[in-house]
Amino acid sequence: MNHKYLILGIDPGTTTAFCALDLKGNLLKTFSAKNISTEKLIAEINQVGIPIIITCDVKIGPYLIEKIAHIFKAKIILPDHDLKQDEKQEFIKNIPLDNIHQKDACASAIFAYKKLEPLLKRIENHLIKGELKEKEDLIKKKIILKEANTIEEALKQENYILPKISTKRQESKKPITQDKEIRELKENIIHLEDEIKNLRQENINLKSKYYIKNEDHIKNLLEKRKITIKTLENQIKEREIDLLNLKHLLQQKDKEIELIKEDKLIIRKLKNLSKEEINKITLSQKGDVLFVEDLTIPSEDSIIKLKDLKINYILFEKDNPKLRKIIEKLGFILINFKDIKIEQENNIMWVEKEELQKFKKVDIEAIITQYREKRI
Repeated sequence: MNHKYLILGIDPGTTTAFCALDLKGNLLKTFSAKNISTEKLIAEINQVGIPIIITCDVKIGPYLIEKIAHIFKAKIILPDHDLKQDEKQEFIKNIPLDNIHQKDACASAIFAYKKLEPLLKRIENHLIKGELKEKEDLIKKKIILKEANTIEEALKQENYILPKISTKRQESKKPITQDKEIRELKENIIHLEDEIKNLRQENINLKSKYYIKNEDHIKNLLEKRKITIKTLENQIKEREIDLLNLKHLLQQKDKEIELIKEDKLIIRKLKNLSKEEINKITLSQKGDVLFVEDLTIPSEDSIIKLKDLKINYILFEKDNPKLRKIIEKLGFILINFKDIKIEQENNIMWVEKEELQKFKKVDIEAIITQYREKRI
């Protein structure tokens, strides 16, 4: 089996045809055959690659479309109207094809590519040359099939860690990074809204098909249709929840940027100082404050990460004097959250920098050493 990911247009019938495009819209193969079995059709498709998008040229897809999509766990994209001949001709102009069936299959594949093109181009533009570029098709597949909501999440699933940038460069580029993150969130929202719209249309198409076939098809087929419709309704609900979460995250990022501009420090809440919890930290800026429910002794790796992120202040809820002294010896300033003025809006907590200054301990030993060095 070829592992290239495909956009597959299918024209079912006595003569069945398919057209396979790669995720850049390049034509890889056209095929047609009379009275071909599903098994042989799948074998032909497998020689080209793995479809992640299945489509056809009509708004109510035939059963074969659903069957192939189910086998490959692919997403179905259908037009909101039966494609007209002049539309199809515009899609396939200058492409030599053997018959009308291949033309219909290719027109539908190009239609699906055009629908996905803005998303695919955004992913291509986001990925740099080299190792990331090699993962381009895989990242596209994960985003299209909703295995990941963002490019960063898709890369993380592949255990790819973005390269570190020097501190100076990071500070100078901070507003651009934040703008880029917000832009990507907005693009994901647009993508989710579009996907919900497509799912609803697909649901309407399937319901229409159910009523048309009610008199003509066997009961078993109708039950399958009902299950598919229910699945689509559940997918719509899931996507709507994803959409709400993304919009909430966008509002939160906007608020954090506003606070940073006002020279406030964001407070990140953790259950404890374990490695698992510390790895969850996503900072708006270096030097944010941690709020820990239960004090625990951090591991050496965790201490290095906290120091790298310039975490100096740790607020705690449940005091443990013995552990507190150990952590303070590691160079952190610990403050009982009851002793400090914390401001909160929704799920965002922050503190004024001046509020923390009164807890900053003076390093007497360092002052004495500096004084001696000056005397010498």
